Amino acid sequence: MRAGKMRHVIELQSVATVINPAGTPVETWSAVGTFRAEVVQQDAREFLKAQGAVGEVAAVFRIRGLVTVELAWRVKFRGEIYNIREIGGLDRQTGLELRCTRIEEGS
Repeated sequence: MRAGKMRHVIELQSVATVINPAGTPVETWSAVGTFRAEVVQQDAREFLKAQGAVGEVAAVFRIRGLVTVELAWRVKFRGEIYNIREIGGLDRQTGLELRCTRIEEGS
């Protein structure tokens, strides 16, 4: 993995459940860290669901370093949120490959 390709900045976020003032549990996302990343692939597909057309954007992010990432986390990239679907190890010296999807429901 070449440093020149790591030109994008992503934020990894984890979820925690907190109790709001009304006493109801609420899921809250917080930043785990900000990382330099290479965006390997980004594509969009559209398919039909019972509620209507759904557009799905898939992206693959490569990050460097000895980072522990969980599938329950998500990626924030350019203001958009991506769910992590798969984590692949390139190797421990080079980093991880995060396969993610962002789903937007349309009419």
